[in-house]
Amino acid sequence: MTRKQINDTCDLCQNEIDPSEMSYNASFTQKQPYGSGIKNRFVSSTNKASLCKKCMLSFGGNFKIRWVTREKNSEGKWLEISPQQELEV
Repeated sequence: MTRKQINDTCDLCQNEIDPSEMSYNASFTQKQPYGSGIKNRFVSSTNKASLCKKCMLSFGGNFKIRWVTREKNSEGKWLEISPQQELEV
């Protein structure tokens, strides 16, 4: 018996995310006011926010995302590859 697939929900618009479309995850870190942080310490979220394509595109209006593509090589190291390079499956 197999489990029924449950689609993700967008954490911004609260709509169900279509599994046939690209979706996104975002994690968060806190930025302390200048000079008030503690050296060698930062706070970040352990969970991630799910975003549908529509919300991601509206969020990215003035913010230019710099995407990076990484692929694990045969030695288990992550290497940055050219986004134009075709990924091997």
